[in-house]
Formats: sequence, structure tokens, C-alpha cells
Amino acid sequence: MDFSSFINVVDWVTTHSYLLIFLALVVEGPIVTAASAFAATLGYLDLRVVFVLSFLGDLTGDLTYYSIGYWGRKGFIEKYGKHFGLTPSRLERVAGLIKTHPIKTLVASKYIPIISASGLVGAGLAHLSLRRFFFLDIMITLPSTIFFTITGYYFGLVFDSVFSSARNIQYAVGVVLVLVVIFALLYRKLFSYLSKNFEENNLPPSQ
Repeated sequence: MDFSSFINVVDWVTTHSYLLIFLALVVEGPIVTAASAFAATLGYLDLRVVFVLSFLGDLTGDLTYYSIGYWGRKGFIEKYGKHFGLTPSRLERVAGLIKTHPIKTLVASKYIPIISASGLVGAGLAHLSLRRFFFLDIMITLPSTIFFTITGYYFGLVFDSVFSSARNIQYAVGVVLVLVVIFALLYRKLFSYLSKNFEENNLPPSQ
């Protein structure tokens, strides 16, 4: 994500209600969380509310995928799964991994975008108990929520401290631009590495 895209998300969260922000968090949690925390630093939102909504939004999205796997095998998955990369072979493989390595597979599902849907749906398909899934998901989601909230918050602090003087606006934009670019590059490199390793060692190619 480049600087202009991030600022567009920040602008969006500052002009919409918490309800709409929550819905956006369900769909795209990390970026909306960071942008909302950034906006909270500048006084547009309440950071505590942002954190709670981010946490609940992430859990809501995960539980939705889990429910699709648990109750939607004959309906949604068989009819529409192939359009979302939820092929039968992949889901069966992930369901097997959930049974043997639930924590590892759920962590990968949360942090590797390319397999996130199949991993969470696979947890439901494997009939991992709702209680256990919910507990593991909370343990995995909480650090992620804290990380992206803190990231957005400190981006905002840097921007606000430099922007406090009108003549420093170019420096503020430059500093935040550098931070966003560094963060985006590290984020992509880390999850590209994790994705490659998990795909090579655990998942068959999509069919």
C-alpha cells in the first residue's frame, strides 16, 4: 500500500460512522485498523473504540468463514467455493492440517492472505469445536490487533508532531510516507516468505 492509498483510508474513516468502520474492519482489518488508529491520534476517533471494533471485526470475519465451513459444505462451498480459491482438494487438505496442527494452521491462516479463507473455512470443515476455535482465534487475533493499532497510532503521533508547524507539512508528509513504505515492504516480505514456506510444505496447488 502506498502513501496516497493509506491517506485515502484515513480520510474515509474520519468521515464515516463507527458502524461503517466496523463493517470495513470485518472485510479488511489490518489496514483499516492502522488508518483508524492514525485518525484517533489526530482526534477524529476514540482509540479505545477503534481497538475494540478492530478486535471484534476481525473475530466476526473469522467466525463467518468458520461458519461457512461448518454449515455450508453442501451449499455455499460446493456452488461458489471455486470462485474464492476454496477448491475441494485444498479444503480437505487444510481440514486435515487443522486436525493435526490446529494452532500452526490457524496462525498461518490469519497472517498469510493467500490461504486465509481456506484455513478458516477448513477449521469449520474439520468440525473443530466452536469453543476451541474461538479461544485459539482470540489468542491469535489479539496480538495482530495490538500491532496494527500501535502502528497506526505512532504513525499518527509522528505526523502530528511534525505537522504541528505549518511550515513542516512537507516534512510530515515525507516522514509518514517513508514509514508507510517501510512498513508495507516489511509486511509484504514477511508474509510472502511465510506464504511460500507454508504452501510448499503443507498445501497442494489449487485445482
